[in-house]
Amino acid sequence: MKKRIALILFLLSVACLAGRQAAWGFTADEYFEFGSTKYLQGDNAGALREIKKSLEIDPKNQAAQELKSLIEQEISNQPAVPEAAPVPAQKEAPAAKPAPPQVIKERVIEKIIEKQSAPVIIEREVQKIDDVIYTAVVFAVFFSLLFMVLLFKLWQFFLDKTSIVCAECKARNIKDAEFCKKCGTRLKAADLTPEQKLWLEKFGWKSNPFTLNVMPNTYAGHQVEIALIMEKLNTLSGHILIVGGMGTGKTTLLLWLEKHLKDRFDTIYLLRPPERPEEVIDLISATIAGRANHTRKYSIYEFREICRKHKRNILLLIDEAHELNEKLEQFLRTLGDLHNVYLVMAGLPQTRELLKKDLPALFDRVVESMLLGALSLEETKELIQKRISNAGGQGMGPFTAQAVEKIYELGYGIPRGVLKVCDWVVAKSVRENKTVIDASDVAVYNEEMKHVKPEAEKDAKVNPAG
Repeated sequence: MKKRIALILFLLSVACLAGRQAAWGFTADEYFEFGSTKYLQGDNAGALREIKKSLEIDPKNQAAQELKSLIEQEISNQPAVPEAAPVPAQKEAPAAKPAPPQVIKERVIEKIIEKQSAPVIIEREVQKIDDVIYTAVVFAVFFSLLFMVLLFKLWQFFLDKTSIVCAECKARNIKDAEFCKKCGTRLKAADLTPEQKLWLEKFGWKSNPFTLNVMPNTYAGHQVEIALIMEKLNTLSGHILIVGGMGTGKTTLLLWLEKHLKDRFDTIYLLRPPERPEEVIDLISATIAGRANHTRKYSIYEFREICRKHKRNILLLIDEAHELNEKLEQFLRTLGDLHNVYLVMAGLPQTRELLKKDLPALFDRVVESMLLGALSLEETKELIQKRISNAGGQGMGPFTAQAVEKIYELGYGIPRGVLKVCDWVVAKSVRENKTVIDASDVAVYNEEMKHVKPEAEKDAKVNPAG
C-alpha cells in the first residue's frame, strides 16, 4: 500500500512538470524573434521555419507575414508580393501597394528592437523566474512527501525493533513483555529443547497447544449463553453482565465477541476497569476517530457529542467488572444512556451482588445477566481439539478417549483446569517419550487438581430484575 502511495505521488509530480512544460511552449512573438534573428544572420531556411511556427500560432501577425514573403522572395528570386493584412469585410478599402523589400527589412529590424526593449526583457526574465520557482515548488513537494513516507517507514522499523505485536488482538507491547497488556496472551513462546521439538513434530504441532494463552479462535462451549448475548446485541436491548468463576472463559468470550462483532459495532475491549474516566474517553475517541486524533483530549460533554454523532454502534467490553468503582460507574451510566453505546461486562460471581448493592443505577440498566459454568464432556473434547488444530495438529492427537474423560473429570469442565491438566500430561509424555496418553497418565495429577473444584451452584443464572 505504501509503495502504491509513493508511486502515485511520483506520477502526480511528473504530470505537474509535464503540464508545466507544455505551458512553457514558445509564443508567436518568440518564434518571430527567432526567425528574425536567423534571417539577419543569413539563415533564410531556418528563419522561414520559425516564421511559419509563429503564423501557426497567430495567423494575423502582419510582421510575420511580411517577413515570410520577403524570405520566400529571396529564396525564389521572384518579386516579393507581401500578403496583405486582413481587412474588415464591412469596409471596402483600396488595394494597398506591396511594400518594397527595403521597407520590410526596416520593419523587421524595428520589430526586433521593440522585442528587445527593456520592459519586454524584464517581463521575459520574470516569466523565467516564475517557471524556476514553480519547478522548485513541485520538486520540493514531491521530495517532502517522499521524505515523509521514508520517515514513516523508519518509524515503523523502530517500533518493530523496540516492541512486539500481539498475534491475537494486534496490540503493541514493549519488546520484553511476556504477556499482552490488552488481552493477556503470552507473547513469546518458551524455547523448546530438541527433544520437545521432535516429540511435537510427531503430531504436526508447531508448539504446545495447551498453554494458558487466551485464544479467542479456540473458544468452545457456552453456546446457549453466546446465543442469548447475540440476541440481545442484535436487538440492541441494553447492557449485559457475564459472571463466572476463575478460568471459566470470561476473558476469552469477551475477546471472541470483539473479534466477531466488528462488522456491526466499533468494539473496544478493556482488560480491566480503568481508574479514571478520562482513560476510557481517550481510548474510545481514538477508536471511533480511526486513531487520527488520538492526542486530542475531550471533555465529557464533547465526548458525549462525539458518540452521539458517530454513525456506528459502540460496544464496550469490560473485563474484571468486579473492580468497578463509583466514579467510573457514574461515567459508564452516563455513557450507557446514549442511544448507540452498549456495555458487556464480565467479572467474578460476586460482581452481580456488588453492582446491585453498591452501583444500583448501573445494575438497573443491565437487561441480561448470565453465569458461565463448566463445560460438558463434549465441549471439553471440542476445546482440546480446537487447541490441537490451532497448533497445526489433527484430531485428538496423543489422547485416548479415556484420557480425555479423565482430563474432564480432574478439570471439572473448567477450561483453565482442563488446559492445565493437558499441559502437565503433555510435558510428562515428552520427558518419557510417550506417544500415547491414556487415563493412567492423567490420574497422577489427582492431588494437584483438587483445588480447582468450582463452588456450588449458588451463582446459577438469575434474572437481572431479581
